[in-house]
Amino acid sequence: MTRPEHYRFYSAVFPILLRSGPHGQEVLLHLRQNTGYMDGHWDFAGSGHVDENETARQAVARECLEELGITVDPADAEFVHLCHRVAGGDAPQQEGRQGDAQQHRDEHQQPAADILENCHDPPPSETE
Repeated sequence: MTRPEHYRFYSAVFPILLRSGPHGQEVLLHLRQNTGYMDGHWDFAGSGHVDENETARQAVARECLEELGITVDPADAEFVHLCHRVAGGDAPQQEGRQGDAQQHRDEHQQPAADILENCHDPPPSETE
């Protein structure tokens, strides 16, 4: 009996790099340019694809070094959320992993949307 080939998919990481700023928590974003995909839109800085035989944490460290020139210890990367997207309207819906990750995040992490919701542009300085 021949086993069907396992479903393969591309993985990407989107590090949420935070720091305390003079007006509260800040998140590092960048404006996408000259990539051919979503140019002109804001994105998490240091995001990128996971390479073959690479863990998501290793990908975060590599992408942050390649894209931003900063060193990140893979052990310091903290899992926040997993999203599984199936392309095409008639493709079978995948169940399980997303729900498991969502439950883990709800129990253990502050959702990324909440982090971003609490980040605001600094007020204009009095000299402007």
